[in-house]
Amino acid sequence: MKILVSLVSEQTIPNILLIKSLSGIDRYLFISTQLMKDSGRREWICAVCNICDYDEILVKEHSYADIIMHLNALVTYYPSDTIYVVNITGGTKIMALATCDHFRKAKAQILYIPPQQTHAQLIHPSAIEEFVPLTYSLDALEYLKAYGISVEPISPITNHTSFLDKVFGFIAQSPNRGLAQIINNLGNKYADCAGTKEVVHHFASLLNIHPDQVLEPAWLQFIKGKWFEEYLTYWISQCLPEARIYTNIKISKDNVQNELDLTFAYANTLYVIEAKTAVKLPAVKDYLYKLDSLRRDFGLFPRCFLSIADSNNEADWLRAKIFQQRSQKMKIPVLSFSDLTPSTIQNTIMERVIIQTT
Repeated sequence: MKILVSLVSEQTIPNILLIKSLSGIDRYLFISTQLMKDSGRREWICAVCNICDYDEILVKEHSYADIIMHLNALVTYYPSDTIYVVNITGGTKIMALATCDHFRKAKAQILYIPPQQTHAQLIHPSAIEEFVPLTYSLDALEYLKAYGISVEPISPITNHTSFLDKVFGFIAQSPNRGLAQIINNLGNKYADCAGTKEVVHHFASLLNIHPDQVLEPAWLQFIKGKWFEEYLTYWISQCLPEARIYTNIKISKDNVQNELDLTFAYANTLYVIEAKTAVKLPAVKDYLYKLDSLRRDFGLFPRCFLSIADSNNEADWLRAKIFQQRSQKMKIPVLSFSDLTPSTIQNTIMERVIIQTT
């Protein structure tokens, strides 16, 4: 019998990646603490990995003697010819040390997964850096599930790729600072103001539809902001065809809710992008705090970005040193018009957004 031993801690991803990447495992043993058990982390791991049958021992997280005592009891619980594969990436330092000391005496392979690596290292019975390839790639929804986050049902994105670049050029590149307000007012009963009819006819021409259709709910949703999410989705998918990208998903954990404009996972890193066609500068701090709340309220550590399409906002942003400093302190880059044009966006994605894994 071959058993995979996992140390449970706040970071669930290393456990999940090795479980998903290894074959030939007959049983799973989780070494946890009462705090981790109460937090539900072992349940999250099992849910993502579809594990229904497992063993779990609870230890005192900072007591070497207690951990060794529980591990010694395994000698009578499992057959003497049991083979152990031990992942010491999680747990406390004392848990990892005690577990490592115990299984060095058994027939075991002891593994460790360094941060941002694509292989698990073998540290016993010999040292091999690239020993087990981590072949599994988490989907964004699996990533969220791994942290106990609930996700509401997702509506499919509408594919309007044939005119996304044209819409970007018209909306984002317009020198008319009043265009954003006209677009926001479209469909309102008080929207018949100077320039409205001209904007409606311009959209009708861009989208190859009748002017009356511009004011239909589906097209209004697209024109008022959905187009930018689809634009980003299209270009990210061009750069990362293997990544599944989700838009406007609603998440919740412990009665705290949030909505993610655009999210995807790549190389087992979660990416979240807040997509705004145009913003008033004081609102930037609100969007930065919203993204920062993913760490504070949801226990996630994604790579977050605020993307603003409007070229007029870019000029405002370049003058706003206090907001730039806040963005840098929070480690949430702001991508503005020059970063997002059809001619620059692929370079922005590959050089500024994505963590390179090779």
